[in-house]
Parts: sequence; structure tokens; C-alpha cells
Amino acid sequence: MFKRYQIFRADCAILWLLPLMLSFSGCSNSPEDEFLEKLRAQYDKEGEQCFRMWDLLDLSLYELDKIPGKYFVSAPSKTGKQDRARVMIDKLMQGGYIENTKPTSFKGEFGTSYDGYPLTEKGSKYIRWKKGICVGRVRVNEIQEYTEPSEAGGMKITEVTYSYETDFNDIVRDLGLEKKLLEDELDGTGKAVFIKTNKGWRLDYAKL
Repeated sequence: MFKRYQIFRADCAILWLLPLMLSFSGCSNSPEDEFLEKLRAQYDKEGEQCFRMWDLLDLSLYELDKIPGKYFVSAPSKTGKQDRARVMIDKLMQGGYIENTKPTSFKGEFGTSYDGYPLTEKGSKYIRWKKGICVGRVRVNEIQEYTEPSEAGGMKITEVTYSYETDFNDIVRDLGLEKKLLEDELDGTGKAVFIKTNKGWRLDYAKL
């Protein structure tokens, strides 16, 4: 009788503790989970990644004082990059990103002159003043590795390496920029630094 009572009580204890054990196992994220969640949130907040027109297309974007709010894509005049710039101008026209009209001539810096082509409504979705050409959103896949926390300026920090993919948009495909971007700008591996706080790890900065 006594032994049966002990077994019953042990079974009850296990049944009673099981939900509590499960709740503890589910409420504590690993560092990798926390890094991944915060990196994804950061890139969701940033939206599309953008690059300078000159770096990616050998083109420039101008706003004329006499036509505020209207932007023009222009090719360089004497830089040795006219051939590639001309190809990009043609592709932008074919894709409907700039108007296929007679160019507007205007003066640039240092007495140079340019032929500018107005952005269309479609083009303004991807080519933006002060941002450049926007190519798509970054999607963080996984945390590859992170360092042991170390002291720096009275704080504990860790360096994180992560993998990502870029969901390229239409203008990248129309201009044939995917290979160049993957080789030069968005190679799929990023670095980040996290700082330890009393509320977990805080993202200090992330770099693609």
C-alpha cells in the first residue's frame, strides 16, 4: 500500500513538473536566435538596398533649379565611360525608367555640360534622389559564427558573421546588374557587432 502510494506521488510530481519544464525550455532563446531575429528586423526596417548611380551605372542624377521635383538621368561627357553609360541609358529607356525623348541639356560642375533624360513614374520607384538606384531587399538566412564576448570600452561585445540573399527587383534584371552586384556589393556574407545589455543583445551595426 505504501509503495503504491509513493509511485502515485512520483507520477503526479512528474506530471506536475512537465508543463513547467516545457515552459522554461521554450522561453529562452539561444544567442544565434536572438542575433538572427534582430538582424532580420534591421533589414526589414531598412527596406531596399540602394547604391550610388555613378558607382553602379556610370550615370548621375540631377535636379534642375528651374524644374524642382523633376529628376534627370545623365551620362558623363568626357570621362572614358561614355560607352557603358550609353548602354545603360538605352536599357533604361527600353525598360520605361526614363523618357524616350530628346535630352535636356544643362550645365554641371566645373563648366561641364550634360544631356539629361527625365525619370518616368516607373523609374522614380527605383531611382531616388539622395539614395541612388535601389536594387532589392536583403533576407538574412542564418548565423554562421560569432566570437566569444569580449570587453571593449566597458561593454561586452561579440562579432557575428551571417549569410544572406538579396531579392533583386525588376530594374536589376532589366539592366543586367545581378552578376556585378553579387561580385562587388552583395556577396552573401555580412558582419555585425552586438553589445550585451541587461535586456539581451543589442545590434550595434551591421554591414553587408
